[in-house]
Amino acid sequence: MWERQLRYPEHYDSTDRIMDLNFYTNFEQRYDNISEEATRVGGKSFAQLLNEFVWNDNMINYVRRIIPYHGGID
Repeated sequence: MWERQLRYPEHYDSTDRIMDLNFYTNFEQRYDNISEEATRVGGKSFAQLLNEFVWNDNMINYVRRIIPYHGGID
């Protein structure tokens, strides 16, 4: 699917990106951590935590397909 998206960009919305399962799993874990923190009594709201969420350069470059893998994500 990823190759198809690159080969035929006119048929795919550029805002939708096809990612691999490693990227998805990492992102899901980060989302779960934010969700867990948001449910703590006296903690920050979910909206505040999302506003503080920072993509590191490797993640951004991977999504833009500048690098072939998203290694080094903390």
